[in-house]
Amino acid sequence: MTERLIDIPKIVCGEEIFPQSDADSVTVAYAGGIKLRIACVTDEDMQRIARNRVLLHDIPLAEVTTYLQKGAEGFGRMSDGLTSEAVELCCGITGFSRQMVTRDYRQISGYLAHRNVLYDLLDAEFGDHRVMDEWVRRQVARVRAFPRGRVLHVVAGNVPISSIYSLVRSVLTKNHSIVKLPSRDLISCLYFARALIRHNRPDHPLSRAISVVYCPSGDPMFDRMIGASDMVCAWGQGESLQAIKSRVPQGVPFLEFGPKRSLSLIYADEADIDKAAMRIAHDVAVYDQEACFSPQRLFVVGDAEPLVQAISRWLDVQHTHYPKGSMTDDLESHVMRTRLEGIYRDLDVRTGESWTVVVAPNPYAMLDHPLGRTLFVHPIRSPEEILPFVDDETQSISLYPYAGHAEEVGSLLCARGMVRVCEAGMISHFRQGFTHDGAYPLQHFVRLAYLDETLEYIYKYGNPTVEQYEALLFGSTAPALTS
Repeated sequence: MTERLIDIPKIVCGEEIFPQSDADSVTVAYAGGIKLRIACVTDEDMQRIARNRVLLHDIPLAEVTTYLQKGAEGFGRMSDGLTSEAVELCCGITGFSRQMVTRDYRQISGYLAHRNVLYDLLDAEFGDHRVMDEWVRRQVARVRAFPRGRVLHVVAGNVPISSIYSLVRSVLTKNHSIVKLPSRDLISCLYFARALIRHNRPDHPLSRAISVVYCPSGDPMFDRMIGASDMVCAWGQGESLQAIKSRVPQGVPFLEFGPKRSLSLIYADEADIDKAAMRIAHDVAVYDQEACFSPQRLFVVGDAEPLVQAISRWLDVQHTHYPKGSMTDDLESHVMRTRLEGIYRDLDVRTGESWTVVVAPNPYAMLDHPLGRTLFVHPIRSPEEILPFVDDETQSISLYPYAGHAEEVGSLLCARGMVRVCEAGMISHFRQGFTHDGAYPLQHFVRLAYLDETLEYIYKYGNPTVEQYEALLFGSTAPALTS
């Protein structure tokens, strides 16, 4: 195996800084023979980031969305040298196939290339996108959203698009950003940030507000990043999130996106079996089940056998469109152990070049899920049998047929902790108005300031005079308030 050492830059206040030697850099090695060398975070970097307190709240939203649009359009051109390099390196270090990474980059680029979707996003989460630019009437109050200041993003590397989207939220809300890259994927968010800066002006205030760096979590510089931030947004596993949370000072908002798992439900007797199987196969194939919204278990009301046969065919088709990525030896052995365990338990185990389907009438027969395009299928009589598998760590359920069942299933499962119901085949597509893990995250990125009205302002509760208000508030001798 030929080893390749590739230098990549850190970004400090919009400036790309490449490593000069091993002494001033960190090298991360990957199974494919690629070694990425990135410059260390220095005291000078942190001082420079901390000194940059340029206020961004008066940059018009139109300019912010145009900034994101230009960067995304550039990043979405696969012929662009920066993007083609990002695809190659991301595939090499994450193990995802070229088709999967290209799909991810094109999806986020296509989303941001239409500025209206960013306005839709703000309208959904704040009620009115104008709140980012001006004081907006809310009953007696007028409200405006101001950025927190500087947001530290501690992102995960299991889904390339997630780290990019975390940065987008910060830029859209006019915050400064520090992104601490994950070792699993040093490329996606870094190269997207490079595209934002290169396809706009490097001296643009929004460019100068972006820093993207890497350091191990135990590095003292990580605490410096936390100390320099007005908010922390962290993605990852439970133990790592708890470790970060314990280091965040009191009063600094901490937004976490922790581990989640997802499910699917098919009413086989009501469904077009081939369409249902196609949709489930797609949901299972995306990101090789690495994402929190990837279904791990399929519950089937009705006869499961025709559906399982069709899913097996469509998983092969998905492999031709989105080949399964390379897996570590540990993950490969986990999948193999799962297959052997299913056979040992006398379950129906079916396998293909890139997938595993285990039909288990008793859902408790298989508890340890290996991911890697593995689907546990459970025939059931009613959705109530799903309840033992739903808690606060259950994110999504994909459903088919959707019409006629969505509200019933949503009311049943969301009352127990689930936060999303979608149509099968759409589990990796988040549409306008969606909530993320049960909340609207953009509200964490801003301070909603409140501008009061004068006493003379007449509202809907009666028609009091200023003198009557003063009597109530200050105990004067003016006439009492009347309705």
